[in-house]
Amino acid sequence: MASLSAKLSVSSARKLARLLANWAADGGYIVGHIKIKLEAGVSRYWVSSTGSSLGERASRTWESPDDRPTEAGVTAIIIGPSESELLKALETSLRAVRHPA
Repeated sequence: MASLSAKLSVSSARKLARLLANWAADGGYIVGHIKIKLEAGVSRYWVSSTGSSLGERASRTWESPDDRPTEAGVTAIIIGPSESELLKALETSLRAVRHPA
């Protein structure tokens, strides 16, 4: 399991979840769960995946546009890689969604 905090938009959170799920599939790993929780004041937005599809849910008070960065907590439970490999993949994927080539 690996966790970190960052500023992400909803669209970046979606991309991050897909990148991590693809990284796991490419490595032959099993996705237990990928969860990204965005917070804007008392509002919350969640993006989650178990590897095959994305799930999304918003609190009733969520009003942030998809492209506005907000505080986010990211947790990835992926079975197979070491914790350091998973954290490195998480950090690499985070850089890729924040600074696309």
